[in-house]
Amino acid sequence: MITISIQGLEGLKERLQKATDTQLQEVSAEMEESMRIMVARAKEDAPKDMGRLVGSISYQKLNQFEFEMVCQVGYAAYVEFGTKSKVVIPPGLEAEAAKAKGKGSGDYFDFLNAILDWVKRKGIGFERFTETNKVRSRFGQKTISRQDRLHDVAERIAFTIIRNGIKPHPFFFKQLETEKPQLLNRLQQIL
Repeated sequence: MITISIQGLEGLKERLQKATDTQLQEVSAEMEESMRIMVARAKEDAPKDMGRLVGSISYQKLNQFEFEMVCQVGYAAYVEFGTKSKVVIPPGLEAEAAKAKGKGSGDYFDFLNAILDWVKRKGIGFERFTETNKVRSRFGQKTISRQDRLHDVAERIAFTIIRNGIKPHPFFFKQLETEKPQLLNRLQQIL
């Protein structure tokens, strides 16, 4: 969750106290426009598999000069920062990352079923595979169904993620870095 407020911008605070009602409305409108821009960019940068992550990104106006941008799916922080040994936490976001640290909701079978659904959507494991195929194992040849093959692929992917983690895919917090300087310039022009 990101909160933008005027805190820490002493020069602008003094100017806001002297501002006209019209200027105050313009400042609020500029801040809201920055929120819209950041939400649009976060949605553009977020992974889009089923759209659940993208659909959960929004903002709300808390008061005239305070807005909050949120991503409301439980796994958003894992996508943003990565997991296991692949975690990358940008400076200043340690507290945000700490909120998500630990075990997510669900169990292994929920996780495996989510991976299985993803494997099916992506068509992974279908290459050179008919309805049933013979595969070699150390015990000789056996026939394996398409469903068993998909389950095997999903299980291997799940074990790899559990063992190694996933790389971060920053989509959320980076929006503040790019938009904040532009917002400050526009606010200074208004005031």
